[in-house]
Amino acid sequence: MDLMSINIHRGRDHAIATYNSMREACGLRRAVNFDDLSDQIIPPLINRLKDLYKSVEDIDLFAGGMSETPLDGGLLGWTFTCIVGDQYTRLRKADRFFYDLGGQTGSFREGKAEITDFLI
Repeated sequence: MDLMSINIHRGRDHAIATYNSMREACGLRRAVNFDDLSDQIIPPLINRLKDLYKSVEDIDLFAGGMSETPLDGGLLGWTFTCIVGDQYTRLRKADRFFYDLGGQTGSFREGKAEITDFLI
């Protein structure tokens, strides 16, 4: 067992969408065949994916996402950057204590906290 295989199994166990579905959800063109992946993945890795998967529709999200070429100055490719960015945005909007959301009921501020600061 290694982290890659564990993450692939987690994705399958939790019915995470396939790489191709998430590509599309993140604004990329849905791949019809393996050659369509060349906009994000280099040819040697596409060939590896061809060896491992019968169809482009079968590619696990983690395997496909990790195969993408990282964006300039980044560690992740387009699809994982999209997913992480979406998760960060949702976390920020849903957390009233997020560090840059001041002036709301319950927001942190300098000084001693009063019990009424935490009542909604």
